[in-house]
Amino acid sequence: MMSILRFSRANDIPGAGLSVASPPVLADLIGSWFNTNPTTGEIARLSISERGGALLLNIEAAGPPERVAWHETPAVPYMASLGSAEVTGFEAHCDLGFMETHLAANLKHGVLVVQSYNRFKDGSGRGDYFTREFFHQSVIHERGLTCAKPNHDRAAFMMAPGVSILGEHTAAVDLGKLTGLWKNTNRATRGICELTFTKNGDAYELNALGAGEPCDWGKVVVIPYADGVDANYPAGFVAVYGFSFMQVFLAANMNKGLMIIASYNTFCDGSGRSNCFSREFFYRAEG
Repeated sequence: MMSILRFSRANDIPGAGLSVASPPVLADLIGSWFNTNPTTGEIARLSISERGGALLLNIEAAGPPERVAWHETPAVPYMASLGSAEVTGFEAHCDLGFMETHLAANLKHGVLVVQSYNRFKDGSGRGDYFTREFFHQSVIHERGLTCAKPNHDRAAFMMAPGVSILGEHTAAVDLGKLTGLWKNTNRATRGICELTFTKNGDAYELNALGAGEPCDWGKVVVIPYADGVDANYPAGFVAVYGFSFMQVFLAANMNKGLMIIASYNTFCDGSGRSNCFSREFFYRAEG
């Protein structure tokens, strides 16, 4: 009798010919990781090692007056997908007796992001709490990866991503997929409530609606960006609003259907107000 393949989502279905998963490649995780926040009250240092194919954590947490060493804890590595051996995260359960901590971590661009879910079991009345912190390793950067030789036929560049693989210009970045209404995921935002993208000739315009009155900021032309010099799919954009009392520089990027906008607000009215930064998330409104 043929067994039935069971799955809970499309990503649970293995690709054609995939029967046995490849062993995880742990190299990118192995080593010492340091909290980017030197004044953290959480995990200060995390040492990750491999023993007999298992992933092991040795944690040093901040504490008065010295760091607190936790007992060695096994971790479960996770791959990017069913057909991949690349480890992109891990999870672990640390039972400290008086409390327990679940760790859920992911690795991206050399940054280890660790979320901790902390629950007390000692009847002290202390509330359960959540943290999310960032860790780095001591990195020696590789050199000489860009093999382009200077010549008069090649466009100038300062970094490797500026070198075209195709050797020719691609079409302009197309923001057509972003047109329409986008709304802030935070219903209590004090920044931008919603924004609308429209096409005007060959340009794309952004119309932002601020929280408060509400206030229509008007339209400005956006500058689109792709994720490489040979691409034309929109990875982000920048736009600038200039008001009499302040300038707002908006830097946006797309991630899994979310529009993430970092807002840099510079006051120019002599009021003494501090320049401020915010980062908010927007979803496409249906219809």
